[in-house]
Amino acid sequence: ERDLAYFTEHVSHGDRLESHLGQAIAAQAADAESQRLLKEGAMKALRARVAVWSALEALVYESPAASPA
Repeated sequence: ERDLAYFTEHVSHGDRLESHLGQAIAAQAADAESQRLLKEGAMKALRARVAVWSALEALVYESPAASPA
């Protein structure tokens, strides 16, 4: 129950965090090189997010027989 409460609280603050993060990033994107580095970092973060959610989905929805040994 405590884990669910943490997750629910985290999700409920996501929009606010996204807005603040966007403002902070925009302030750092002054030139083409900064924009390239920001894009590279964002893509790495998105790939990591996909990996985490894909792994969680596999744990929750795949049957034990479908899991690799």
